[in-house]
Amino acid sequence: MKKQGNAEIAARIDSLMQSLESETLTKEQMNECYRELDLIKKEYDLFDIAFEESGKSGIKDISGRIRVPAMYKEFPALFSYHCHRNGPIAAMDFNDKYAIVATDGTGAPLCDFKYDYIYYMFGTDNFFVCLDGEGDNVAGGVLNAKGELIVPCKMDTIYEFANNYAAVEKNGKFGLLAYDGTFIEPIYDDVEDEEGVIKVCKDGKWGYLSRDLDFIAEEEWERMENIELLDLFTFPCSRQKD
Repeated sequence: MKKQGNAEIAARIDSLMQSLESETLTKEQMNECYRELDLIKKEYDLFDIAFEESGKSGIKDISGRIRVPAMYKEFPALFSYHCHRNGPIAAMDFNDKYAIVATDGTGAPLCDFKYDYIYYMFGTDNFFVCLDGEGDNVAGGVLNAKGELIVPCKMDTIYEFANNYAAVEKNGKFGLLAYDGTFIEPIYDDVEDEEGVIKVCKDGKWGYLSRDLDFIAEEEWERMENIELLDLFTFPCSRQKD
């Protein structure tokens, strides 16, 4: 069983993370910092701790710092001290509705408590999936870390992030959400990436998207030579497009 993390361990993690930000660190020193961090994660439970006061729940980290005061009913997930350190967290109010709230010690809601469920999309550092509706009419959307709805709660399926984007599906059509928040409406028959360059199928024909999100058929080689294609490893992507 892992030992419970504490203020001393939190301070050591802070020191190691600060060292890793140094531009003068050698590769050997960097590797040594990562090795020590891995040992700490294996030996200690670093997850935030839920606590109660007057029938309400709050969250504090292993150092004892209160991230969210005792003001909500519960939290669907907690984070480790070395992960998602300053980002918001999902919380449930006493009407059993969800929002994301600040973890700066205020617990201030960053959006309305109106969602049926919210969970963190690991690997993004920014985005949360929210579910809205009942029974077979449940639809998904995406909130960013500011509480802004960047994908409307109308999607049938929102897939996990991979290669810097998450595919979204509605009524058998596909779109995507890029890591930087660019949202492409689900209007395509299929969507995939080809070494980071987005490829889509539209009306049965495969092609690519420009950085302005215009469709370019595979056979339009001359056009592609003069237009920058949408590359999900270069950000920001572009504007939104219906």
